[in-house]
Amino acid sequence: MYMQGRGLLWDLEFLVDDAGRRVAAFGRPAGIAGMAVGFIAWACKQQGIPVPTPLKSWKSVNLMVTLCRC
Repeated sequence: MYMQGRGLLWDLEFLVDDAGRRVAAFGRPAGIAGMAVGFIAWACKQQGIPVPTPLKSWKSVNLMVTLCRC
């Protein structure tokens, strides 16, 4: 799927082999983490500031919101 910024998004959840079997599976936590990182990148871009790298883990969602200053 091509998006506005001409980037490419691969939805690996639907990656299958030649026999049609899924070869990648992700749980709910992986989806939440991916959404959070995507939102951080989007928010930084909206404000014209660089995405903080490297990203580090947070002990809770509240700490992520508090410590991410973008």
